[in-house]
Order: sequence, then C-alpha cells, then structure tokens
Amino acid sequence: MPDPSRLASALSPFSFEARRALEAALEERAVVPAQLTRWLLSHEALDTEQLLTRLLPVAMAYAEAPTSGFRVGAIAACRQGGSSHDLHLGANWEPPRGPLSFSVHAEQAAVVSAWVNNQTEIELLAVSAMPCGYCRQFLQELGSSPSLFIAPREATAEPPLRSRLEELLPHPFGPRALGVSAALLSSPRTPLVSPPGAEPLLAAGIAAAERSHAPYSGALAAVALEAEDGAIVAAPYAESAAHNPSLAPLSAALVALVTQRAPSAPRKIRRALLVEAQGKLSQRELTAAMLTNEAPNLTLEYHAAQRLEG
Repeated sequence: MPDPSRLASALSPFSFEARRALEAALEERAVVPAQLTRWLLSHEALDTEQLLTRLLPVAMAYAEAPTSGFRVGAIAACRQGGSSHDLHLGANWEPPRGPLSFSVHAEQAAVVSAWVNNQTEIELLAVSAMPCGYCRQFLQELGSSPSLFIAPREATAEPPLRSRLEELLPHPFGPRALGVSAALLSSPRTPLVSPPGAEPLLAAGIAAAERSHAPYSGALAAVALEAEDGAIVAAPYAESAAHNPSLAPLSAALVALVTQRAPSAPRKIRRALLVEAQGKLSQRELTAAMLTNEAPNLTLEYHAAQRLEG
C-alpha cells in the first residue's frame, strides 16, 4: 500500500480543496478521473504538464522498492472526450523476497491501470525518471506511440523533457517485425467459455483472460486475486515482441491490488486463481512459484478455459 506519510507530503503542494478532492478520488483507486482533472487544471491554474509534474510524486508514493530504494512514478493519460483525461497512476513494484526479474516498472504499472479500467489508448505517459530500455521496448506493444513527458524528481535532474517514444527508441524491434498488428490495450477480445453460475473470482479471471495481449504465443491468461476483505482484482497477461519484457499475469494482478483499491485496503491475499486458455506456453508453474514468494501458505487455484466456438 502507498506510504501514508509520502502520500500526504506529495499532496501538500495542492490547495486545501484540491487535496481533499484528490484524497477522495484516491480512496477509491489510483486514478484521477477526467472531471477532476479538468477541475484541477482550472482551480490550481495549471497547464497539463504542470499538473502531471505535481502529481508524479503522488504516483511515487505507491512505489514499493525494498531492494533498490529507487522510487519511480508514472501517469498514463487517457483522453475522455474533448481535452479531458483520466489519469492512471502507477509506480514500480519489487517483490520483497523474490527475484528482481519479477519486478514491475512504473510505466508498466500505469499501463496495467489503464488496461484494467478498459482504456484502449494512452495519449500521454508521464514518468518521474527517464524510461529504461526495458520499458521503452515494452511500450512498443501499445501500437500507437504515446507522447512521453519525463519530469525527473531528483534535485540535480535535467529539466522536464517531452518526447515521442520513437525518439527514445530509434530503429525499434516491435510487433510488426513478427507480423503482428494487434496492440496492447486494444487487442481484440477472445471470448472464453464461462461455466454457468461461475463464482465471482472465476468470472473476473475469465473476463480478464479474454483481454490478454498474447499475439506471439496465443496463450491467453489472467490472474484473479481475492483479498482478505473479499475484494477481487484481476489482470491479464501482456506479451512483448522481444519476449523478455512480457508482463506475467500475477505481476499485473499484484500491481492492480495496489492501484485499484483504497490506500488503506488490506493487501493480504486469501485466494489466487490462474485462468488460461491453451497456447504455446503455460503460466502455471511460474505463477505458482511467484505466489509462493508473495503468499507462502497459499495454493494457486487453476482453471483451464476453453475458447468459445464460432
């Protein structure tokens, strides 16, 4: 969960009214809805880049970096008609005891937030540090190249930079090199069979798996988590043309457990379910291993889904 003192400090530059409005929005999830974004721009007399710069420390408050100690925030801006944007906050997450290869970068976390909230395109991605090569490659899967706004928070950092993804990753290797036109966030939904009367955890897992971005393996997958308060979050699997920056469904679900619930909501997991449809690979063994690190006494539940014929 976000550090309360860091979150309070990050909100302090806003006026009293703006702080209260943001606290109310963040109490639901780490998203600033378009209506509030529009009000903040007017009430605080800010332009979009100034607002993003002020909100990046708020996103950073959600970071969990026990190994590196390096906190990164990211914000995915998705247009909601006119000039208004939903702002999806993300931050880096490192497993407290697990391999660093299980980590989720802030850019990925912001993309996951947009994805699980049914956004289909990210217009602008703001980041508190220059995106690493891994993230630049992962972002190639978005199809359309988002504008990147990098506003480093370090005192000695360069001034904010606005760029395009293709400028930060020239001559890229991306989906088109493998004959793929599907894009992350907007990949066509693949209907799966849902058993009659499926319980909420299974229904959430199937719905998320249907939105998988798995054009290279065809192996649809998602993880649904039930927290100890009964709340359920689910997130799909995302592949990368370069393969290694692919985002495991449990990693995405653990990030969603932080960003899609109130900051004070319990994080302890009482059930974890992997849903997958047959493809060239399986997430089952990796997911079970990752879950052992996150919840040692929990057994991974599994559902082999079938594609809906016709």
